[in-house]
Amino acid sequence: MVQILLNYLYIFVLPLLFGALLRLTAGRWKHAWLVSPAALLLAAALVAYASTNPIPGSEGPGIRALQALCLLLGTQVSDCILLFQR
Repeated sequence: MVQILLNYLYIFVLPLLFGALLRLTAGRWKHAWLVSPAALLLAAALVAYASTNPIPGSEGPGIRALQALCLLLGTQVSDCILLFQR
């Protein structure tokens, strides 16, 4: 049970928190808006790579694509938070 929870933590929760933290800390930077498109490009590239099934039987590319999507979700949630604070 503990291993399953750790897997969920590493695959979903930590990338989500890292994306939000990355965007919120870059909020004071002049070009902070570049964080979200960079996360979008990363997620799109990893999803495209995972969809080609580069290594049959391996779930690594799919897990990395899920992590990138969670990173993107974290940046978008923090963008909404920053938008509503203004």
